[in-house]
Amino acid sequence: MTLAKRLSISFAAVAAVLTVGTLGSGSAQAMIVTGSVTGTWDGSFGQGANVNVGDTFTADYSYDDATLKPYNVSNPGYYQYSEYYGSLLSLIVNSGSYSHTFDLANGYGFVSFADFAYDPSYVPYSYKTFSVQGYDYTSPGFNFFDSYTQKVDDHGTPSKYQSARLYTYDNQVENYPNGVYAFSNVKFTPDPTATAVPTPALLPGLIGLGIGVLRKRKGNVAEQAIEA
Repeated sequence: MTLAKRLSISFAAVAAVLTVGTLGSGSAQAMIVTGSVTGTWDGSFGQGANVNVGDTFTADYSYDDATLKPYNVSNPGYYQYSEYYGSLLSLIVNSGSYSHTFDLANGYGFVSFADFAYDPSYVPYSYKTFSVQGYDYTSPGFNFFDSYTQKVDDHGTPSKYQSARLYTYDNQVENYPNGVYAFSNVKFTPDPTATAVPTPALLPGLIGLGIGVLRKRKGNVAEQAIEA
């Protein structure tokens, strides 16, 4: 193989790495992600809830991927936990005659992507989760929605668990929350546990990898040129 051919392959490899890095930096500018949770309420608790068992529901949410923050905890030999979390931009829940746009500016809403894995020599168990949650204050009470999807790998057997809850509270009628929950027929679109989380945190590593590849390639090419 000629020196020119080797150099062209080397720079192509580095360009591929740096291209991935450029895509990662693009997500840092703004990448609004939208998703939805749908299903049918399986049961209820309390009295006087604004939704009914058997009603279908849709919860539409959005967030800025570039604002996700990392959190990591490690206990070598036992477990490794990593998470990306960030604030919701919007959350709208519709179910039967109930429709509510959450006032997140005067409450809160967040999304969370998490990976947990025990050390295989300790316990062969791991899971990947995604949750979306929001509540706001309304007069005379508040509304609260949370949903959860989890993929589990226990002893090599994968499984999936998904749920959703909606609380409505009226302090003029009841002194505790009323609401509904769903454990079956819950669907997340798109499936967040199957989607990689783009994050600006990946960029420095990708650039570093590109520089490392470039240095290694340069060294190999120089050695081959001397040998030739």
